[in-house]
Formats: sequence, structure tokens, C-alpha cells
Amino acid sequence: MLVLRTLFNTYKLMYEKKPQWWDLDPKAVSNNELFGYVVPATQEWSDGLFSWIMRTLANIEGNAPKWIILDGDIDPMWIESLNTVMDDNKVLTLASNERIPLNNSMRLMFEISHLKTATPATVSRAGILFINATDVGWKPMVDSWIETRESPVEKGYLGILFDKYVNMCLETFRSRGYKKVTPICDIAHVEMLIKLLDSLLKNTRNLPIEPPNPKDLIELYFVWACVWAFGAQLTHDQTKDYRDAFSQWFAGECKHIKFPAQSSVFDFYLKQEPFQEPKSSREEPKFSWPKFTPWTEKVEPFELEEGTPAQALLVHTTETVRLRYFMDLLMDECRFPVMLVGGSGCGKTLLIKDKLAAYDSEHTISANVPFNFYTTSEMLQKVLEKPLEKKAGRSFGPPGQKRLVYFRHFAVFAVSFPSDEACTSIYCNILTQHLQSLNAHGSLSKFVPTVVEAALTLHARVSQVFLPTAVKFHYIFNLRDLSNVFQGFLMSTLEAMTNKVEMSRIWVHESRRVYRDKLVDSKDMNQYDIMEKEVVHKVFEEPEEVRIDPLVFCHFSESLGDSEYGRVKVFDNLRKLIVEALEGYNDMHANMNLVLFEDAILHVCRINRILESPRGYALLIGVGGSGKQSLARLSAFIANIEVFQVQLRKGYGTLELKADLALLYHKAAVKNIPTMFLMTDAQVGDEKFLVLINDLLASGEIPELFADDEVEDILSAMKSSVKALGLMDTKENCWKVFISKVRASLKVVLSFSPVGSVLRVRARRFPAIISCTAIDWFHAWPHEALLSVSNRFLQSVPQLRDPEPGEEKEKEEEKSKLEKSEVDVGEEGKEDGEKTLGSEAIQKVDIEQKRKESEREEKENEGDVVEGEENEVGEGNEGEDAKSKPADAVEKMSPTALRVSVSEFMAYAHQSVNDVSQAYFENEKRHNYTTPKSFLELIKLYENLLKIKYADLEKGVIRLAVSQRRWGVEKALADEEEAKVAVIKENVAKKQAQCEADLKKAEPALIAAEAALNTLNKTNLTELKTFGSPPADVINVTAAVMVLYFGGAKGVVPKDRSWKAGKLMMGKVDDFLANLKGYDKNNIHDNAIKAMAPYLKDKSFNRANIEKKSLAAGGLCDWVINICRYNEVYRDVKPKRDALVAANKELAAAQEKLHKLTALIAELDKNLAELGEQYAEVTAEKQKCQAEADQTSHTVHLANRLISGLESESVRWKSMLEKYDVMRTTLIGDVLVTAASVSYLGCFSRKYREELMNDKWPTKLASFTDEVKFCELQGLSSIQVVFSFIPYVYQGKIHTTEGQDPFSLLTDGAQMAQWVKRGTSGDKMSYQNASILTNSERWPLMIDPQLQGIKWIKKKYANVDNFTVVRFDQKRLILQTKLSNPHYKPELQAQTTLINFTVTQDGLEDQLLAAVVTKERPDLEQSRLELTQQKKRVYNHPEAAGRQLLARLSAATGNVLNDTELVENLESTRSTALEIEEKQLLAQETEQCQRELPEAAARAALLYFISERSSQDKPDVPVLSLKAFTIVFLRAIEMTPGEDDKFIFKVLVAFKVLQHAGDIDAAELDFLLKCPLPKTRKHLQVSDFSTTPMG
Repeated sequence: MLVLRTLFNTYKLMYEKKPQWWDLDPKAVSNNELFGYVVPATQEWSDGLFSWIMRTLANIEGNAPKWIILDGDIDPMWIESLNTVMDDNKVLTLASNERIPLNNSMRLMFEISHLKTATPATVSRAGILFINATDVGWKPMVDSWIETRESPVEKGYLGILFDKYVNMCLETFRSRGYKKVTPICDIAHVEMLIKLLDSLLKNTRNLPIEPPNPKDLIELYFVWACVWAFGAQLTHDQTKDYRDAFSQWFAGECKHIKFPAQSSVFDFYLKQEPFQEPKSSREEPKFSWPKFTPWTEKVEPFELEEGTPAQALLVHTTETVRLRYFMDLLMDECRFPVMLVGGSGCGKTLLIKDKLAAYDSEHTISANVPFNFYTTSEMLQKVLEKPLEKKAGRSFGPPGQKRLVYFRHFAVFAVSFPSDEACTSIYCNILTQHLQSLNAHGSLSKFVPTVVEAALTLHARVSQVFLPTAVKFHYIFNLRDLSNVFQGFLMSTLEAMTNKVEMSRIWVHESRRVYRDKLVDSKDMNQYDIMEKEVVHKVFEEPEEVRIDPLVFCHFSESLGDSEYGRVKVFDNLRKLIVEALEGYNDMHANMNLVLFEDAILHVCRINRILESPRGYALLIGVGGSGKQSLARLSAFIANIEVFQVQLRKGYGTLELKADLALLYHKAAVKNIPTMFLMTDAQVGDEKFLVLINDLLASGEIPELFADDEVEDILSAMKSSVKALGLMDTKENCWKVFISKVRASLKVVLSFSPVGSVLRVRARRFPAIISCTAIDWFHAWPHEALLSVSNRFLQSVPQLRDPEPGEEKEKEEEKSKLEKSEVDVGEEGKEDGEKTLGSEAIQKVDIEQKRKESEREEKENEGDVVEGEENEVGEGNEGEDAKSKPADAVEKMSPTALRVSVSEFMAYAHQSVNDVSQAYFENEKRHNYTTPKSFLELIKLYENLLKIKYADLEKGVIRLAVSQRRWGVEKALADEEEAKVAVIKENVAKKQAQCEADLKKAEPALIAAEAALNTLNKTNLTELKTFGSPPADVINVTAAVMVLYFGGAKGVVPKDRSWKAGKLMMGKVDDFLANLKGYDKNNIHDNAIKAMAPYLKDKSFNRANIEKKSLAAGGLCDWVINICRYNEVYRDVKPKRDALVAANKELAAAQEKLHKLTALIAELDKNLAELGEQYAEVTAEKQKCQAEADQTSHTVHLANRLISGLESESVRWKSMLEKYDVMRTTLIGDVLVTAASVSYLGCFSRKYREELMNDKWPTKLASFTDEVKFCELQGLSSIQVVFSFIPYVYQGKIHTTEGQDPFSLLTDGAQMAQWVKRGTSGDKMSYQNASILTNSERWPLMIDPQLQGIKWIKKKYANVDNFTVVRFDQKRLILQTKLSNPHYKPELQAQTTLINFTVTQDGLEDQLLAAVVTKERPDLEQSRLELTQQKKRVYNHPEAAGRQLLARLSAATGNVLNDTELVENLESTRSTALEIEEKQLLAQETEQCQRELPEAAARAALLYFISERSSQDKPDVPVLSLKAFTIVFLRAIEMTPGEDDKFIFKVLVAFKVLQHAGDIDAAELDFLLKCPLPKTRKHLQVSDFSTTPMG
């Protein structure tokens, strides 16, 4: 840049018009900001810096040089956009299609440090000038500065000193490789030296007396300034202290200036003694030379301010005072910026804040400029502009006359970790003054150095042993950690530090919280415990009393309302307090069902300790489901802190998070409401969220969090608080108080997962997440925690807990009701006497059964049990249960003891899966995680599955028992009721025939009446109405009609029957005619019949006579006569009809009685309907009665067939009863193994599944015995929570069905056959996968690289196509990935059930076998397809028929014997059994034929997996997909294989073939190919191969 400036100044002298100079750093802005872009929302053009500069220069007329200086290393991201500018086109083409030319007077200039990222095109189009560091060097700058000196001595001598010392120092730095805290160029050292000399040489001016040798004084200051200009940036590492090395070298080289011996050159400063007047006039004044004075003289005494957090305390040491000295020297006198560089927690921020606080706020302001990974140029510009205000024109500056300095170049000082002496001084001062403020005994103050010594010793050892790695990236221990240790002392009261031992315990506890809680595994924690023990034994006098367990300090050690920080003396009291707090929380908030085992209690205390600490920010690290959120909420509740969590929603971004944080700031500082901000991984919707969190944790200040008007409101609200502190209510003071109140009241708790690299990357990008928080690492639940949780939740399982008083009786009553409901189904509506008859019949059968049982038991030896079809199942007390069990059944054990064993197995299963997952990763490089949520899901699945299976078991038992009883009653009473029904049927038939004969007499009259009405129509009735004075006979007809029309229904005969009234009756002809046709002829009132008598006796009242006078009147007359005749016959027949109805009722009652008494014949259909108004209805009723009679006969016939058929079912029912009885004992264990299999096995391949199912879990189950186990003393702390301090634990044996596949409990052969039909392979893995998918409680997630699973799913749910997510069964999801080896986070795996659908060798062999058979033996393939369908029918029919039969028998609510399908199904069972046997024989023959062609399919499957293995060994080997491989295989069947196979491929084929044939041991082959083997396997010796033949 110096060369360019010189050239630019030369051009100024050559041209009349001044040349133009524009420089910018292209790396400081984005490409869009550099070249411009089109705004997507508005499609408007936003100009860029470079485009604006180039356009501006292009528009300037004249030939004066115009330079664009790009000061920054070349980056391909932006240099590619300049290709058209640098080539012959010399045009910048923008995204807006604008073209800006680079004219002849314009030049692009790049100032770069290297060409590492420059492309050949860039290099070839630019003229390159390499400027060596020594070409210009530092001398021009020194010469320029020396020319500005006023003193001739300085001008003459300073140049000599620069040549003498500077070159020597620079050369030594290069040759000896002194390590600097940050890279610094040579000229930066010289610039810092010049600035120091500017300040120091002021001391040589205006002295009262001239020094005898000014050059010596100048050299003294020069040497001391040179020490700091070159040595201030030196640091140290694990092996060497470079500052000490420089001190030794410099002191040896500097012969003229003597530094104090046996000390470092950095330990002294030059102190100018004040001028002293001569004591007498005869004495000459003497010059006082500056002396090397120790920095310790500048250290001021420390005064502790109560309530100040330990992290905010600044105790000055020699390191801090010398840094403060140079900051004052450079910043105040030279206005030269200072940059402090050092590790996290060294006190840099405190030093800067202490310096800035010393400025007068009326004249100087400071601006905090935060940087992070996402800081952009725009964000930086806004931060820099925020404290400014507009002046005149385009000028901006700080408010008023205040001073605000921005910098770019620094004087760099390395800030290292304080020495042991400095740390001892710091913490002794802090702790001593705290004890003095508590008026503690003097002996405690004397004990402070011992505690500090222990703290420093342990800190040093922790820092040396626990070094950061990629996984343990947070293992960074610094001064913050030591301060956090002593923060515990500042929180403690005098009651907690009554003696030395209690003080020592506080240190032990706080050290564990600060150091041990960060450690990631048990190995590191054990190592820490060893180090702690060694330090305690080394430093303290009573080590055994200091290290006690459990050692817990918290703010509620005595009660929940107690805020004093003290030690918990009785751990059980602490548990009760937290349980009480949990109950209180659940009363006020959504219920949290927590099991407070020991680890959970300790985590609550740890989190509460952090929240109660000043600036309490916590980072909870653990996999999902560890309880981090729940325990954090409970801890906040104990501390009376409100909890806030962001609610992610659509469109929630950084602005919305800022709005939420602004509300929290206002709530915490203005309203003074303590609040905890809880954020989890899932709530980090955008990584930029953590920019705000990082700023909040680091300083409490978040840029642009509040609008200007909101800031003014906050400042106004803070004025009273500022005045209360005795400060002036300036804006700066108000804002500082606001931020301090926010940091005091707003707690931040981050809940993150350690899995993967996300947390590590975040820690690097946002360092405050690690450095400004207290870490609490949630490890995997220990064995005791798993026991506690499972024991707690299993208490709700009825089969695993002792019944409460009265509960057993309630169960028996409920069971009796269920059995009675099965017997008495359908009896509603019967008379009491009828029901009693059925109950008495059943009681007779029960008595007979008990008599037979008694006789048979007398013949057996005492204690033996004989099972029969009449045995009751599942009834009675414990002794009766034992009698009802088969001979090989065991005695009933205590449910509590059994729960202990189930809890133990669940804990073991969870931990064994962790072990297998580790081996799975080591061998297969596949990830599988188990989390506490996975364990809870196992318990939930077990509860639900056990409930379902027990319900099915009890239901089946009751159905069998009830079915036996009901059909016993039916057999005893069917014959008797059949005879009664026959008699009643005969009586009904006779009465019905008589009724029908009488009713036939009324038929002619009814027909005549209808015919008469048919002669009437609207025309002739209208004609009749027109008669003015009709004949008397016509008037009599209308009068008779009026009698029937108006008096027929209610008997009110009209008195006015005149012609006028008759015309009114016929007013609406259509309605009148319709009413006549619908006249109720069966119910004519007696009054109307009586009133009709005179008309009917009149001889002239007939149709023939009346028709002569009026055709319509004649029809009406005929209708009246025939209606009256019909009614007369009907009245005569009605008693007989009522008798028929009564007879039918009697028949129906008899049949209903028959059906209900037998519990199989349902009540008859509803009573026969009343005889209809028409003859057709009577005829239909006759047919119905006949049908009922036929049905009754058919029913009796079916009853006999049903009873006969049930005799063949009795044997099978007996077998089922015995099976159910055994299941009562084994179901708990069977369901336990099945639930564990469904919960945990899905992710594993076959090898690891079988290791768990066939080895680890059965071995554990076999270890349980019915015995009493003694809890050892050291185990009591963990057992206390689980078993409430019971020293003896009863452990029950878990019985399982020997040799049973765990998945057989979830499915049967019929369902398996159905799965095969829909596309699954017939191998064991596919069967297990399908069972897991259909029964898992969590969302299934299929690992399906060959698309085998999705193929089956699409066929299973045929209405869904082209999907990756399927919704079914109450919003369940099926997720699928095509990745062969995905790595999902534990949080996702806890929400889903991973199912490995990767094709297996057996499954592929079955698929390829079908292809081979299709080609070679199409007839066998057809047989195979038929076999699949046959298997389905073979498995489906007997089971389904049996279930259907029992269900219909036990749940029948109507006439069972009307269910012809049920009887026929029963009869077909025996014939179907014979057919099944024939089909099974045929299936075996077909399968035997298929075994003749397995080798081709087996070899093809081997080839596929060998190719996959080859790709794993050599990633460049191509691999065919399964679909493509199948196509190649089908082609290869008809082709001869080539001869160009690779040697390694042939070897692998040979190995696999030999292994498949059993000629090679799998372990030996694995050792040969992958040596060494995993640690869990036995290593083979070389001699094993030399002595073992290989076939």
C-alpha cells in the first residue's frame, strides 16, 4: 500500500486534475453487496459497491488516472465476476444487464499477500509485482517518525538505537521461532515501539535538571519499550514459555542496560522518581534516574463488594496492573488502540470494562461490537453506526462533544493465564473478605490458603489431563472455572461453613459441579474422582470426612422456602422435598409424570444451583428423552422462576425471536420477574437464532433488539433504579443498570444433544454457548435409574402388583358379571319366571360338574390335578388357582416379586442393546441409539401389549366355559320344549283356519262397496250438486252418507241432514271422493250404525231405484249399503280374530321360552300383526304363520345338528383351556420378551438380533429364581428410591414359553401367508420386520435401500401410491429412507422405530429361486404360487372358523339356531380338517421339488452380497442395485459367464461358497479378512490356521 500511495502522490504532481483513488476489501462484503443484485420480492435493482465505484469513475471525464484498489486476498467467488473486465472486453456485466466499461484511464489494482487461490486466467491477465518484506521494510516509517522529533539528541541517536535493537530482535524471532499469540508482521512491532516511545520520551522533556547523559536516558526508555513492543505478544504452550525465553535472551544481549537479576525483564516498569530539592544551597541538584521497579508496587488492595458475582470481580495482580498501565499509556496519551489476545476466561473483558469505566461518561462513550460466525458487513455497519448521530450533511459522529474511536490496527498484548501466585492472591482476597463480611471465626480465615491451594492444584491437574478433542471439544478449563468454584463460597452462609471440614466440603462439591459435570463418560469421571481423592489426601488433614457421598449443596436443603445455600444432611429428606415440589408443580401446570430416582434428584439440585447463581446460564447436554426439559422446569419452579419457551410456527424467524427476547428483557428488568428462557435443539429453527443467544450469554446486549422509542421507555423506567444506586441518570448509566438487571433476572437454559457434530460446530461458531454457561452433562441412565422408572410405571399393571383391599373381590364380581352376561345375553324382555328357569338349569349343570369333579379327584393322589372340559378356569382364590393348573405349572408367585424381575429384565435389555449397538457400530459402522425415551416406550408397549393379550386370554377362557355351559343346558331342555311347541302350533292352525273362513263371508260386500265407489267421478258428483230440489230418495242417500261420513269415527251423528248440508259435504268433490275411498270400514261407531237403521229398512233405498233419479246418488247408495254389510260381518268375526291373536301370542311366548331357556334359540319374531283392513293382509298373515311353523321345525333340526357337531369340538376346547391355563403363567414373560424385541431389534441385522434373542436375553431370564435376595450395604442408596428402604428384595422367576419365537405372539401363520402374498419375502427377517412395523407404538422408519419394504407397504395399503409418508390407523406414519446406512439423531430414533428392511441373503435367495424355477420348471412355479394361497387357507380356516364359532356362541343375542352359517361352519370343520391334511402333504411334496433347484439362487444371492462387500472394501468398485442385479441374473440364466472376473472377486466367491457349505469357520474367515476382531470376541492364534484344514 505504501508503494501505491507513493505512486499516487507522484501522479498528483503530474496531472492538473487530481487522480481518483477508491479502495475496498472485496472479502469484507458479499458478492451481492459487491456487484449488486435484483431484489426477489420487488424485482428492483440494488447496486453494489464495486459496480457503483466503477460506474462513478467511468462517468468522470478526462484522462487523469482512476484507480480501483481491491485490498484483500483473491477469492474465486468474486474474481470470476471480473473476468470480462480483465480480458479484452474490459466490460463489467451486471445481473441487471447493465454493461459498465473500463476505459483507458481506469485501472484495477489488487493488493494481495499470496496467489494460492488465484486462477491461471487471473494471473495471465494481470501484471504481477512481488514486493518483498525487506524491499521497503520498517526503516522508511522510522525515518519519517524521527524527522518529526524536536530534540536534536533524539534525532541523532534514535536511528542508531533502532538499528542496534530492532534488527537484532526481528532476526532472533525468526531464527528461534518464538511463538506469538497471533501472527504479527515486523512493521507492527516497530509501530508499537514508536507509539511507546512517543509516550515515554515525553518524560525526558521539561525536566527540572538535565540528565548528565541524555543518550543513556533515551536508551533506557528505548530498551524498556523494545521489551514490550516485541515481548508483549509472546505466549506459552504445553512445553515452553516463550516470554521467559525472550527475557533470558534479551537480558543477556542487552549489556548496556542492566535489569534486576533473577527476575524477568517483564516484571519491572520504569519509575521516574520525583525531583528533590537540595537540602542546602551548597549542594548541587542531582538528576534522579528512572528505576526498574516491580509491578507489585502498583497493585492496589482489593475490596469485595457484596452481591457482585465472582465472574465480575476484578482483583488486580501484577499482570493486570501492567496491562492497565500500557492501556493508559497507549489509549490515553497516543490514542492508539490496544487488542488483548488470550484464551477464554483470562480476564480480558474485565480489563477492558475496567478501563472503559474509568473514562468520564460525559466526554467519552464506548461501543460494544460483537462478532460471530454470521456477522455480515451490513450487520457490522449497523452496529458501528448505532451510537452515532447525524451532524452536518453526510457527516456522522458521537453525540455532542463526546469521543468515540474506531480502529483497525492494534498494539497487541498477550493475556495468559495468571500465575499460581496471582491466582492465590486473587482468591485468597475474595474468600477472606467474604468470611470477614460474615463475621466468621479467625480460624476459617487462616484456612483460606489451604482451600485455595487445593483449588489451584486440582485445576492444574484437570487442565493437564482433560484436554480438548473432537468429541470433548468443551474440555477447556480456565479462570472462569476457578471463579465458578469460589462462587459457591460466596453463595454460602456462615451456617454452611461452621468449620474447616464444611469449608472443604463446599470446595469438593463446587469442584465437582464445575469440572466433573462437564465430563462425558464414566472413564473420565472415575479419573477425576481419583485426582480429587489424591488432592484431598495431600492438602487436607481429615480427608475421609471431606469426601462423603452423597455430597449435595442446594438452596432448599432444609425446606422449599429456604433460599440459603447449604449442605443436604439427609438425602431422603431431599427426595421428599423434590417430590413435594413436583406435586406442587403438577397442581399449577401441565402434569409431569416423573420418576425421581437418585440421578434425577441430583440433576434437579445442579440445575437449581445454576439458576440461583448470579448470571446463571446452563447448558444441559444429553440425548433426547433424558429429562433435561422436565427437570429444568421443576428446578425453575423450586426457584420461583417463570419459564418461557419459544413456540415455533410457520414464518417464525430471527425477527420473531427478537420480539420474544425483547419481551423477556422487559419482563426481567422492568417488571422484576425472574424468568428462565429454555431453548432446545428442536427450537433452533435457524442457526442464526444462536447469534442472539450468543450475545445474550456473552454480554447481555443484543444489537437492534429494541426500537428507539422502546429504548427511551426503558431508560425512563430505569431512572429510579439508577438514582437508588447513587448514580447520575444519564443514558449510559440507565442502560448499564438495565443490562445488569437483565443478566441478574433472566436465566438461560440450553438443552442440546451431543450426538453428531452439530454441538461442536455451534460451540466453535458461538463460543459463549460453552464459555459463558455451566454445563450439566446428562449421561445414560444408570441401572438403578432404569429399575426405578420401570418399577414405578409397572405398578399400574394389575398383573404386577398386589391387589388392594377389596380389589380382588371386585375383580371376582366383575368376572362373574361377565360370565353371567355371556349366559344371559338376549334375555332382556323375558318374564322373571322364564329367566329363573334358565338359571336353575345352569345351576343343575354346575352341580353335576362339581359332583363329577369330586368323584374324579377322590381317585387321584393328593395334590394331583385332573383337567377336564368341565373345569372352571381363572376363578377362585390363590389355592383354587393352583388346583386348576396343569401338573407342570408352578405355584403362583407374588406380583410384587414378579415386578422386580420384570424391571430387572427391562433394565438389562436396555443396557444389553447399548452394548450390542456399540459392537454393531464397530463391526458394521451402523448407528443405533437407545435413549431414556426408548426405555419409556418399551414400558408403554409392554403395558399395552400385556393388557391386550390378557384381555384376549380372559375373553377366550370365558367364551369356552360359557359355551360349554350353554350347550349343556340346551341338550337337557330341547326335547321338552319341542313337544310343547308342537301342541301350540296345532291350536294356532285351527283357530287361524276358522278366522279365515268367517272373513271370506265379508269379501263380497267389500268388493261391492269398492265397485260402487268406482262408478263415482267428479263429473256425476258435480251434476248431483247442481240439483236445486232433488227427490226425497236422493236426499235420503246424502243423509245416510252424512251419517257414516261424520259419525262413523267418533259417533257424533249430524242432526242437519238436509240437501243443503249434503251439498256442503260434497263441496270439494276430489277430497270428498278420496275420503270415501279411504273410509275406515272396520271401526264404525255404534251411534252411526243405529242411525243408519231407518235408511237401510226403507225398501226404496236401493241402487236400482236411486239410479233412475241420479246416477251419482245410486253409486253412493250402493256404497252405503255394502259398507254396512261388511261392518256387520266384521263385527261377528272380530272375537274370533282376537282369539287367533291370543293363540299366536301363546305360540310366540312358547317359542321365546324355548329359545331363551336353551340360550341358543332366540325369541321368536315379533307377534303376528293385527289382521289388516284388507283381505290381502289376512292372507299374508296366514303364509307367515306357516313359515314360522316350518322355521320352528327347522330350528329343532338345526339344534340337533349343532349339539352333535359340538361334541367334536369338546376335545379342541379342552386343549385350548389347558393352553390358556399355561398362558396365565407364561404370558407375562412372553409379552416381556416380545415388547423388548419390538422396541429394540428393528435396527439390527439378523446376526445381532439373534445374539439378543437367543443368547443375552434368555440367559438373563434363566437367572431369575423364586428367592430372596439381600441388598448389599453399598447398594442401599440406589435401592432406597426403588424399594423404599426394604433391605430384602423378593425376586420372582419369569416364566416363558420354551422355544417360542417372540414375534409369534404378535402374528400367526395366516397373517404371515397374507404378507408373503403382498410382497414380503418369506425369510425370518422379513417376518420380524413386518411384525415390528404393524405392532410398534412409535412411528415406523424403514431403512429400505432395495425398496423391499415400500413394495410391501404399497400392496398392503393398495389405495395409496407414490408416497413416502403414509397416514393410517389413527394418524400413524410410515417413514421410509432409501439410504443404506443412515445416521439419525437419538431424538429422532426415540420418536420412531427403526426397521432394517435391507434385503437378507435368505430373502434374496427366495426371490431368485422363483426366477430360477420360472425359467427351469414353470410347472413348479405355478405349484409354488398355488402353495402360497393354500398356506393362507390352511392357516386361516381352522383358526378363523374356531374364533368365529366361539364368538358367535358366546355373543349370540338372537335365535342362534337361525344362524344356519354357524351350524354349517361347525359341520364343515371336520371335513375341512381332512382337506387341510391333504393340502399340507401336497405342500410338502411341492417344497421338496423346489429344493431340487436351490443352488443357482443361493449362488446368485452370494454374488450380490459379495459385490456389496467388495464395494465396502474398495469404494471404487461399482455396485448394482437389487433391481438391476435381478435383471442381470435373469439374463445370466441363459448366458455363459465370462472369464474376465477379477481375482479378488473370485476369492471372495470361493470363500462365501465354502462358508455357505460349512467348510470354513465364520470366525476364522472374519479374522482373516478383518483382523483384529472386536474386543468381545476371542482372538485366534496363527497356529489355528496352520493346523485346521480348510476343506
